[in-house]
Amino acid sequence: MKSSLFPTFRILPHVFWNLPAFLNPMARERFLPMVIHENTCRGCGRCLEACSNDAIIFRGSHRFVDYKKCKACASCIHVCPVNAITVVSIYEGDTMDIQIDSMKCQDPNTCHSCIDACPYSLYSLANGSVLIHKERINKCKACKACEKACPTTAVHVLQA
Repeated sequence: MKSSLFPTFRILPHVFWNLPAFLNPMARERFLPMVIHENTCRGCGRCLEACSNDAIIFRGSHRFVDYKKCKACASCIHVCPVNAITVVSIYEGDTMDIQIDSMKCQDPNTCHSCIDACPYSLYSLANGSVLIHKERINKCKACKACEKACPTTAVHVLQA
Protein backbone atom coordinates (compact mmCIF):
# COMPACT_ATOMS: atom_id res chain seq x y z
CA MET A 1 0.00 0.00 0.00
CA LYS A 2 1.28 3.45 -0.85
CA SER A 3 2.10 5.82 1.96
CA SER A 4 -0.63 8.25 2.84
CA LEU A 5 -0.55 11.94 3.55
CA PHE A 6 -2.34 11.04 6.76
CA PRO A 7 -0.86 8.38 9.03
CA THR A 8 -3.03 5.65 10.47
CA PHE A 9 -3.17 7.18 13.94
CA ARG A 10 -6.09 9.37 14.92
CA ILE A 11 -6.11 12.69 13.13
CA LEU A 12 -7.98 15.77 14.14
CA PRO A 13 -9.65 17.07 10.98
CA HIS A 14 -10.67 20.35 12.63
CA VAL A 15 -6.98 21.31 12.76
CA PHE A 16 -6.98 21.55 8.96
CA TRP A 17 -10.25 23.50 8.69
CA ASN A 18 -8.68 26.62 10.22
CA LEU A 19 -5.73 26.70 7.82
CA PRO A 20 -5.64 28.92 4.73
CA ALA A 21 -6.45 26.96 1.55
CA PHE A 22 -2.88 26.96 0.21
CA LEU A 23 -1.63 25.29 3.42
CA ASN A 24 -4.59 22.99 3.87
CA PRO A 25 -3.91 19.48 2.49
CA MET A 26 -7.64 18.73 2.64
CA ALA A 27 -8.88 21.86 0.85
CA ARG A 28 -9.45 19.96 -2.39
CA GLU A 29 -11.32 17.09 -0.76
CA ARG A 30 -15.10 17.30 -0.81
CA PHE A 31 -15.33 15.60 2.58
CA LEU A 32 -13.31 13.29 4.79
CA PRO A 33 -13.71 9.77 3.43
CA MET A 34 -13.55 7.48 6.46
CA VAL A 35 -12.89 3.77 6.26
CA ILE A 36 -13.44 1.11 8.93
CA HIS A 37 -10.66 -1.47 8.83
CA GLU A 38 -12.43 -4.76 9.51
CA ASN A 39 -9.25 -6.61 10.40
CA THR A 40 -8.66 -4.15 13.26
CA CYS A 41 -12.26 -3.50 14.35
CA ARG A 42 -13.40 -5.49 17.39
CA GLY A 43 -17.09 -4.68 16.91
CA CYS A 44 -17.47 -2.84 20.22
CA GLY A 45 -20.08 -0.49 18.71
CA ARG A 46 -18.70 2.74 20.16
CA CYS A 47 -18.63 4.31 16.70
CA LEU A 48 -22.30 3.39 16.21
CA GLU A 49 -23.21 5.19 19.43
CA ALA A 50 -21.01 8.21 18.65
CA CYS A 51 -22.40 8.80 15.14
CA SER A 52 -25.37 11.13 15.39
CA ASN A 53 -26.17 10.62 11.69
CA ASP A 54 -26.39 6.80 11.75
CA ALA A 55 -23.69 6.66 9.07
CA ILE A 56 -21.86 3.66 10.55
CA ILE A 57 -23.26 0.38 9.21
CA PHE A 58 -22.66 -3.05 10.74
CA ARG A 59 -23.92 -5.92 8.54
CA GLY A 60 -22.89 -9.17 10.11
CA SER A 61 -19.11 -9.06 10.25
CA HIS A 62 -18.92 -6.23 7.68
CA ARG A 63 -18.59 -2.63 8.80
CA PHE A 64 -18.63 0.45 6.60
CA VAL A 65 -19.53 4.14 6.44
CA ASP A 66 -22.65 5.29 4.57
CA TYR A 67 -21.25 8.38 2.85
CA LYS A 68 -24.72 9.70 2.04
CA LYS A 69 -25.28 10.17 5.79
CA CYS A 70 -21.73 10.94 6.99
CA LYS A 71 -21.12 14.60 7.87
CA ALA A 72 -17.38 14.15 8.54
CA CYS A 73 -17.64 15.08 12.22
CA ALA A 74 -14.99 12.42 12.99
CA SER A 75 -16.62 11.47 16.29
CA CYS A 76 -16.32 7.81 15.24
CA ILE A 77 -12.54 8.19 14.89
CA HIS A 78 -12.17 9.71 18.34
CA VAL A 79 -14.12 7.00 20.19
CA CYS A 80 -12.55 3.95 18.53
CA PRO A 81 -10.30 2.27 21.11
CA VAL A 82 -8.26 0.37 18.49
CA ASN A 83 -7.92 3.06 15.77
CA ALA A 84 -9.90 0.96 13.29
CA ILE A 85 -11.41 4.02 11.59
CA THR A 86 -9.14 6.20 9.48
CA VAL A 87 -9.44 8.99 6.97
CA VAL A 88 -8.40 8.01 3.47
CA SER A 89 -6.94 10.87 1.48
CA ILE A 90 -7.11 11.41 -2.26
CA TYR A 91 -3.34 11.18 -2.25
CA GLU A 92 -3.39 7.39 -1.69
CA GLY A 93 -3.24 6.56 -5.41
CA ASP A 94 -5.23 6.72 -8.60
CA THR A 95 -7.84 4.10 -9.43
CA MET A 96 -7.24 2.33 -12.72
CA ASP A 97 -10.30 0.09 -12.73
CA ILE A 98 -13.03 -1.46 -10.61
CA GLN A 99 -14.08 -5.05 -11.23
CA ILE A 100 -16.96 -7.12 -9.90
CA ASP A 101 -16.64 -10.90 -9.98
CA SER A 102 -20.10 -11.94 -11.18
CA MET A 103 -19.55 -15.48 -9.89
CA LYS A 104 -19.12 -14.18 -6.32
CA CYS A 105 -21.64 -11.32 -6.39
CA GLN A 106 -24.79 -12.10 -4.41
CA ASP A 107 -28.23 -11.08 -5.65
CA PRO A 108 -27.68 -7.32 -6.11
CA ASN A 109 -31.41 -6.68 -5.72
CA THR A 110 -31.09 -7.61 -2.04
CA CYS A 111 -27.43 -6.92 -1.21
CA HIS A 112 -26.13 -3.76 -2.97
CA SER A 113 -23.51 -3.16 -0.24
CA CYS A 114 -21.06 -1.70 -2.76
CA ILE A 115 -23.68 0.76 -4.02
CA ASP A 116 -24.43 1.98 -0.48
CA ALA A 117 -20.79 2.19 0.55
CA CYS A 118 -19.37 4.16 -2.40
CA PRO A 119 -19.03 7.88 -1.58
CA TYR A 120 -18.70 8.76 -5.28
CA SER A 121 -21.84 7.02 -6.64
CA LEU A 122 -19.87 4.85 -9.05
CA TYR A 123 -22.37 2.00 -8.89
CA SER A 124 -26.04 1.52 -9.73
CA LEU A 125 -28.46 -1.34 -10.34
CA ALA A 126 -29.35 -2.18 -13.94
CA ASN A 127 -31.26 -5.24 -15.13
CA GLY A 128 -30.63 -7.16 -11.91
CA SER A 129 -26.87 -6.59 -11.79
CA VAL A 130 -24.50 -3.99 -10.40
CA LEU A 131 -23.37 -1.49 -13.04
CA ILE A 132 -20.04 0.32 -12.66
CA HIS A 133 -20.07 3.80 -14.18
CA LYS A 134 -16.66 3.63 -15.88
CA GLU A 135 -17.01 7.22 -17.09
CA ARG A 136 -16.86 8.33 -13.43
CA ILE A 137 -13.86 6.19 -12.48
CA ASN A 138 -11.63 9.27 -12.27
CA LYS A 139 -13.72 10.40 -9.27
CA CYS A 140 -12.76 7.28 -7.33
CA LYS A 141 -10.19 8.08 -4.64
CA ALA A 142 -9.40 4.45 -3.85
CA CYS A 143 -10.87 4.51 -0.35
CA LYS A 144 -11.98 0.93 -1.10
CA ALA A 145 -15.15 1.32 0.96
CA CYS A 146 -17.02 -0.65 -1.71
CA GLU A 147 -14.47 -3.44 -1.59
CA LYS A 148 -14.61 -3.65 2.21
CA ALA A 149 -18.42 -3.56 2.27
CA CYS A 150 -18.84 -6.50 -0.12
CA PRO A 151 -19.74 -9.59 1.94
CA THR A 152 -18.49 -11.99 -0.76
CA THR A 153 -15.27 -10.16 -1.79
CA ALA A 154 -16.62 -9.74 -5.33
CA VAL A 155 -15.53 -6.09 -5.69
CA HIS A 156 -11.90 -5.27 -6.54
CA VAL A 157 -10.47 -1.75 -6.83
CA LEU A 158 -7.33 -1.79 -8.96
CA GLN A 159 -4.85 1.00 -8.29
CA ALA A 160 -1.95 2.43 -10.28
